[in-house]
Amino acid sequence: MNNRDCQNRTHRGLQSKVPVSLWHKNVKRVWVGMKICDQYVPLQKRIMKSIEEALATFEKCATIQAQTFETGDYRKGNKYFDKLMKSIVFLYEQKHLIDLEPFLHHQNVGVRSTAAFALLPVIEEKSKAVLQEIADNDYGIHSLNAERTLLRWNNNEIIFPYQAGWIW
Repeated sequence: MNNRDCQNRTHRGLQSKVPVSLWHKNVKRVWVGMKICDQYVPLQKRIMKSIEEALATFEKCATIQAQTFETGDYRKGNKYFDKLMKSIVFLYEQKHLIDLEPFLHHQNVGVRSTAAFALLPVIEEKSKAVLQEIADNDYGIHSLNAERTLLRWNNNEIIFPYQAGWIW
């Protein structure tokens, strides 16, 4: 660790006197010589153990995220979005992404929409049909979300979490 690690940090382009440890939960304060510095420490990831656990997590998180779309509780929605993406990446890595197909007929519109998004590269026609059905009906924010997803898919602008190399 060098002296630069102990200087004031910039966050999103803004100079600040607030230490990084207040911005990020994976940062701890350590002594380096006579200075206290911030050091990034990656947290241990909880890895899903089974396909069933990933599917249950997908359903639960997609349902909660759909509710937060409607209520505007974005803090809670972001938390469950991360878990949702982890379950999609896990299913992709285990080559079980197709197991999300039953969720295309789920009673919750948010679960259907999210499953259709995740399955676009796998079963494109069914996924597009589900998204088009959601976009054509009056489901509020979910209709807009489905419409924009279809538009971005047709313009080849969607990058899926397992393609981008995101670390969840």
